[in-house]
Amino acid sequence: PVFRCRLLALLPSLPTTESLAAVRGELKHQDPAVQAAALRALCEWPNADSFGDLLACVGEAKDDRSRAAAYQGALKLLQSPKAGTPAQRLEMLRRAAALAKTPQDKSLVLATLSALPDLAALRMAREYLADAAVKEAACAAIVRIASGVGLEHKEELAAALKTVLE
Repeated sequence: PVFRCRLLALLPSLPTTESLAAVRGELKHQDPAVQAAALRALCEWPNADSFGDLLACVGEAKDDRSRAAAYQGALKLLQSPKAGTPAQRLEMLRRAAALAKTPQDKSLVLATLSALPDLAALRMAREYLADAAVKEAACAAIVRIASGVGLEHKEELAAALKTVLE
């Protein structure tokens, strides 16, 4: 298992279809240490190819620690421009947001949203204002997103910023 774990740690630096397939296979290994190493490798994957796998790990996690690691890994991927266009990243973020269970999960979604200066991201952030547990994070995300959206959308920006002040 020690050799397997070390090998898995190297695979994100060689992001090929074959290396990702190897990591996927090790997620089902009988040794929990190898499974954990495979999850860490997915979390460190340098492009969005592992995103679906990470979401599957979120849904199938046997414990809260593994679930949290997979969720954080998925959202970390989306913070990189390598994950796709802003529209693609937003769509992937919607998929991840559907799996958010805790206020920490939702705060991670909002932090990731705040890096996408897009009206659709602004609208999505506004959906979180009704949740008292993450209202402050939603307000911060709205302000950050609004600062990157062009003034050609000033009416919608003004409405969003007004909700932050209320």
